[in-house]
Amino acid sequence: MWVGGHSWGSMFAKNFVCDPMLQDKARGVIGMSGGPTGVRGNCAARLSQIHTNGELEGGEAGVPDQTAAASAHGCSARLPPNDIGNGQIVYEWPDCDPGWVHFNVVMGAHEHITPIDPPVVEYIVDAIKSTEQP
Repeated sequence: MWVGGHSWGSMFAKNFVCDPMLQDKARGVIGMSGGPTGVRGNCAARLSQIHTNGELEGGEAGVPDQTAAASAHGCSARLPPNDIGNGQIVYEWPDCDPGWVHFNVVMGAHEHITPIDPPVVEYIVDAIKSTEQP
């Protein structure tokens, strides 16, 4: 299961996934416009993380640095920013161990409540699918 939320819901999701009753159920978290803090504590070791933020609400400063969590999951160093279309910029830690993904998206010309562009939705969905284990 993946848990996601926007704004306060993002902050809630980042805490909710750490509940011990979800230890064997939650696979990852999607924090949409939820501040620069990622999942904290021991539960970060068992979760993939995807975070988004609007360029006009803080840009890259509004998403967490996932270097430590990504490194623990075998990911390589963060790639340079990648525009996936229409100014939607992905900051990704690639080549993670099978079943793990870590990246942030800064959505160009977006504010806090601007809907996510289709290329970002597709990127997130494809990433989640890539974590599925046979």
